[in-house]
Amino acid sequence: MKFKNILKFTCGLLLITLFIFTLSLVEIDYQPHIQEVEVHYLNDNLYKNFSKQDIVFQAKLFFNTQDSLKDINTSVLEDLILEYEYINKAEVYLDLAKVAHIYISFREPFVKVLSDDRIHYYDDDGVLLPALLESQDLLIISGDLAENEFKNFIPIVEQIYNHDMLNNLIGGIHYDILEGFELSSKLCDLGIKIGQHDIRSKLNIIKSFSAFLSEELGCDYCKTINLKYNNQIICVK
Repeated sequence: MKFKNILKFTCGLLLITLFIFTLSLVEIDYQPHIQEVEVHYLNDNLYKNFSKQDIVFQAKLFFNTQDSLKDINTSVLEDLILEYEYINKAEVYLDLAKVAHIYISFREPFVKVLSDDRIHYYDDDGVLLPALLESQDLLIISGDLAENEFKNFIPIVEQIYNHDMLNNLIGGIHYDILEGFELSSKLCDLGIKIGQHDIRSKLNIIKSFSAFLSEELGCDYCKTINLKYNNQIICVK
């Protein structure tokens, strides 16, 4: 009887030893979760209702659903971050210390659009932006602003921004689908109709007439000038 008990005990001990030895040969695929999330801005945050904590919170929710670091697909998190309407680029990197670094780039206001007596900000992709922290000194555009017409503004706005004289002179652009573009001059509150012409073809005449108006004629001389026709300035009082 004693012999049988000793034999059972010995066999049990051998089985336990064998089980422990087998476990030691198995690679356990477990890695701790992300320890920290750091958010880095690649440009200024101009938006009123956004903070780094918004991204940190979303990232932690995402990481908590992953079983291990090997399971983490950073491109999925990047796509989730891009759902914020004011972010146009997001990149996520994991370092060896299990810290997630998130780099984000914000959409930048390109123009102000006057619609229904309210000012709205758009970027150069035509995306309507959320509320900003403070007003931006940008061109104001108005008129026929259907989605396909908005694209017509991009070249002329860029030309104004990239030209020192025009950037200082022009404060707004009005577009009429039939009449074309009318520029609003900061000088004398003058309207400048250029129709469908490329603004660069009218640079010299705008510059010359603006100087002549302010120095010789006075701001009351013209309310609007029409430059639709070649080599002509039609003054409307």
